[in-house]
Amino acid sequence: MGPSTPVGSVAPVAPITPDTQDASNKIGIQDTVVMGNVSINDAQQSPAAQHTVGMQPVLTTITQPNNGEMIQNVVAIGITILIIIGGIWFAFPEWLTSDDDNDGIHNDDDWYGEGNGGLAIEFTIFDIWDEGYYDDGGGNPDVYAYVGLGDGNCNNMVYYEYLDSIHEDVASMRNWDEWAMDIPDDQQSACVSVAIYDEDSWGYDDILDYVPGSPTSYEHPFNLAAGEGDISVFEDNRGENELSIAVSYKISRVAIDGAE
Repeated sequence: MGPSTPVGSVAPVAPITPDTQDASNKIGIQDTVVMGNVSINDAQQSPAAQHTVGMQPVLTTITQPNNGEMIQNVVAIGITILIIIGGIWFAFPEWLTSDDDNDGIHNDDDWYGEGNGGLAIEFTIFDIWDEGYYDDGGGNPDVYAYVGLGDGNCNNMVYYEYLDSIHEDVASMRNWDEWAMDIPDDQQSACVSVAIYDEDSWGYDDILDYVPGSPTSYEHPFNLAAGEGDISVFEDNRGENELSIAVSYKISRVAIDGAE
């Protein structure tokens, strides 16, 4: 090995002391909060983290419904509605009822829903008994129909005028009489009485007997509200007595005064 080269003396170097204060200012380190073994820098926390740390819990109280109070409220509302409807009906009954045929009678009370109702009667057949005795001297009877209209119990009869409908000295007739009887549409029942007479200018009129057995004529009660009022009658009672006859007629529900 060759000769060594002497090295000059080296000036000592001063030790480097970290400037922690300056470094702290440079990197923005602020006061810290120590949680366990973790040091959290408040100034460096994200906005979400800061919000999380400062958030307080929100508690919601759920109240169970009171069934008793609910039922009371429902009942009170129902009663109020009924009172309102009742007041309207009392003050303006026509608002809650209808009159389909515009005859002034509400449907619930109207036995005939197609206008002004009535009963029509048509007499189609009249025949005497050849061996009968109707007038003095053996003449034929002077015939008229005596028709009455009453209540559903066949009381309070009102009889229709017949003087213009007397058929004199007849032995047989077809389609010999008809008319219609107007009945108030709020009258729920009626009765039609049908008798046939021989008019006698010099004495009492004789009733002609078309009903086998007794009596000598029919009464027809009708429950109009239940749809009754249509009937056909044919009775041949000839031979039972000297005033016996054969008669046919039909009663039907009809509209009066052209109502439909």
